[in-house]
Amino acid sequence: MWAIVILLLCSAPGKSIPSTDWMRWFNLDKWIHAFFYFVLFLLLYRGYRNERNISVYFLLSLFFCISYGIGIELIQAFFLPDRSGDVPDAVANSMGAIFAILGLRLLNKKWPWKAT
Repeated sequence: MWAIVILLLCSAPGKSIPSTDWMRWFNLDKWIHAFFYFVLFLLLYRGYRNERNISVYFLLSLFFCISYGIGIELIQAFFLPDRSGDVPDAVANSMGAIFAILGLRLLNKKWPWKAT
């Protein structure tokens, strides 16, 4: 469901997304992108965290988040005339998933791909 929310928000016309000078000053757009994929990774990981082959599911979750983020940016760049996909947004999407991994490491005091 969260992946669908991301798709809908990223497909909305650019005019409907508020933009002010202070947002650029804080790079709020990039933090929002990172937040979306932070949550996406955590939701995917939570669904698989008790599986026997957690390392496989961990890699699949990470691959999905990065691929989905790049895919959304490609859709924006080539198929949505009112939106523009770019590399910094794709990097921010990927960083959100990586921040989730680091957050899990700090919270659980072990790497998320290690078996429980």
